[in-house]
Amino acid sequence: MTSDWARHLSPEEVREFAVDLVDAVRNGAGPDVHANLYRVIAEWRATAGILADPELAAELTRPLPGDDHGEVPERGDDVPPPVARAARRRPPRPGAPGAASRTSGPSG
Repeated sequence: MTSDWARHLSPEEVREFAVDLVDAVRNGAGPDVHANLYRVIAEWRATAGILADPELAAELTRPLPGDDHGEVPERGDDVPPPVARAARRRPPRPGAPGAASRTSGPSG
């Protein structure tokens, strides 16, 4: 089940990898299951690649400068809401219901 890169994972990380694979299969219905599996494997492979280089692993896991980065605000009036899905919708395709007509050209 594991590849050459997985040898850099600890036994606990291999268990987490297996759980993530099972979750990807359970949560990925239809054609998405392949994309979910690819994502999980790519993420764990990248993790193993970092762990394979002790200097890189030490650099990426060291504490950031300064212990306290401030309090995380509660969602409230001072925190803007996420962009609504409707605002991110694509414009309708030409000829689709609700699309602007292109039959009229410039006059002149």
